[in-house]
Amino acid sequence: MAYPTSLDDLSSSRASAGSDKLDSPDHLAHHVAEDTAIQALEAKVGITGFENFVLVAGDTMSGMLTITIPDTANIYGLVVNQNDVTNNPTYAFQVNNACTGRAVGIFQNGILGLNLPAMYLYSGAVQADGRGLLWLNLDSASSMNVQRITNAGTGDGLFIDQNGNGIALHIDNDGTANTLTLEGTTATDLILTKAGYLGIGLTPTANMAGLSIEAGRLTLKETTTPTADADYGKIYTKNDNKLYFQDGAGVEHEVDFAV
Repeated sequence: MAYPTSLDDLSSSRASAGSDKLDSPDHLAHHVAEDTAIQALEAKVGITGFENFVLVAGDTMSGMLTITIPDTANIYGLVVNQNDVTNNPTYAFQVNNACTGRAVGIFQNGILGLNLPAMYLYSGAVQADGRGLLWLNLDSASSMNVQRITNAGTGDGLFIDQNGNGIALHIDNDGTANTLTLEGTTATDLILTKAGYLGIGLTPTANMAGLSIEAGRLTLKETTTPTADADYGKIYTKNDNKLYFQDGAGVEHEVDFAV
């Protein structure tokens, strides 16, 4: 037996066609070789309900698993069916990467079809609040980005198509840094601090509650008298080229500038 350091050629120990000799070649040795190979494969694949294909250092395949699908096969390259609803393991598919390279790489070389992404996550079950199809968890000691999108094309870097009744983008900031930062090519365009202060072109200080604009200009579209909201005032302009203030009671006041 050459396995597992190399592959066996069991045909070399098989008798020629029409031969009924049991000792030349050694019939018992041939069966031992076959049994050893079968047992090794069974150990790799596992028993029903516990299928397990493990590639570890020292294996002939050196940890490399390649799945090639023929052109017209019309099948999935890899299917993982996790049916253990009794124990509910944390992962159906797990990659442990101790190297400095990518743990998982998806290289899309073909032209994607409409609504056919390179990576697709789908849940056919109704999920409760607080659960996500994609969860990125970075150790608190790390300083790298949890998610980084590099887009050299002309399409959107991030596109959210929300067809349900939930929030399209929800950011829950339990840290101490800003909740949202948008940067242009040369400067910071918009910052939303953890305290809820919004700065355009600047980082708001503790004294800049609400909206702060570095450019010093606020452009308002001409509108009509809005519906009042109790305890809130509104500033707006109309097509009569005048500036107005509406108080929380809905009373409209023209802002008059004394000459």
